[in-house]
Amino acid sequence: MAKAKPRRRRKKSLELSMAAWMLIAVFVILVMSAFLTGNSSLINLYKLHQQKLALVEQEKQLEANLVKLRAEVASLEKDMSYIEKVAREEYNLTRADEEIFEIRPE
Repeated sequence: MAKAKPRRRRKKSLELSMAAWMLIAVFVILVMSAFLTGNSSLINLYKLHQQKLALVEQEKQLEANLVKLRAEVASLEKDMSYIEKVAREEYNLTRADEEIFEIRPE
């Protein structure tokens, strides 16, 4: 009879450890699903972080472009030689006493 009691204890401890492992597995699955799905998932957070970095870089480029455009506007408002340069290069304008010769390659 003494041998029968340890067998029952082993069976109960085996059932307990099996239940504990099942509980741990369910907990791990729930935690993984919380981190891998939904709006606050790790994957979504990583994508949002990459998008933020791209937008910050784009903002820097736009700010640099804005500085250049403001400098050009200031030059166009005040500098007559710059206005003349833009008129000649971009709009093909000439002075009244000038003639334009177009040379075409043969």
